[in-house]
Amino acid sequence: MTLHRILSRARLLLALLSFTALAGGDPARADDSVPTEWQRLSRVEPLLTAPEPDNPVAVCVIDSGVNLTPDLQPVVISRTAYDGGDPGDTYPQPNGMTGHGTYVASFIAGQVNGWGSSGTWPRARIVSVRVFPPGGEVADLADVLRALKICMQHSTVHVINLSLGAVEATEQEWVELEARIAELRTTRNINVVAAAGNAGGAVERPARFE
Repeated sequence: MTLHRILSRARLLLALLSFTALAGGDPARADDSVPTEWQRLSRVEPLLTAPEPDNPVAVCVIDSGVNLTPDLQPVVISRTAYDGGDPGDTYPQPNGMTGHGTYVASFIAGQVNGWGSSGTWPRARIVSVRVFPPGGEVADLADVLRALKICMQHSTVHVINLSLGAVEATEQEWVELEARIAELRTTRNINVVAAAGNAGGAVERPARFE
């Protein structure tokens, strides 16, 4: 791994940790056009004022669903649930806090609109596929594999985000997922982003795939 890639990943980790700390703050933050510390560390300040591209790209967020907050409603182009039910965020939400999938989508594409915090790239679009059951904290990898197919139904998707923690899977399903991700990267030029895990130990699957 080159030094450039190591530093890039370190900046991304710092950004994510900073966002996690800030995400529970006042949704009516005074001025979300002012770069935050994590945006400066990630060097994404120019993206806050960048013009709308001719062909906006989408990030497919495979997670607990996405709620249409003021930050996300303008950029969410599709929401689907693995069970055909509510595509909104079904992650347990103590004290009315927004769920995990909504946080992830906001970190990616939260708008500069005076509500909440702006994201990494406000001009991006969001495709959401819920793979966690309502109120559940464990997803089935078979549903994640199906979600990848849903993502690819949208020609504008160039990135797939898998911030998955607890996943139930057979070893064969892990093999299938690794092969599917490799195919998406090599034949479809899709950038697949996966979380390293929450345990503080070894990198978890699928992040440790090649």
